[in-house]
Amino acid sequence: MSVRKSLDKAVELLNEYKHKNRPFFLSVGFIRPHLPFVAPKKYFDLYPPESIPLADNQSVPDGAPDCAFPSHEEPRVYIDAQVGRLIGELDRLGMRENTVICLWADHGWHLGENSVWGKMTNFEEAAHAPG
Repeated sequence: MSVRKSLDKAVELLNEYKHKNRPFFLSVGFIRPHLPFVAPKKYFDLYPPESIPLADNQSVPDGAPDCAFPSHEEPRVYIDAQVGRLIGELDRLGMRENTVICLWADHGWHLGENSVWGKMTNFEEAAHAPG
């Protein structure tokens, strides 16, 4: 299911449960939130390449094993806006004050560190989850 379809279904379910006045659990997952690198143009326009500072450590560390490196890919996402839409719907329905929101992610992403763009490495930047 696409990111958009997942969110549309979540909004539909929130509206369905709003009037039932009983606790419920809704888990909304976004499969492949950053692959392929497609999103509406307005999200790309928010971050022009020249506005993004590069990492300080752009060189490959001495002795780094080949298995530490991924294929080179450019990260682009718009999941933040989708999460915002979901939270906005909770606000609109008056459900946010009684809702527990839990966000989790997999692991980090290189933004040029060690000459890497991506997350499939064994370097610290990609091996830990954001805190």
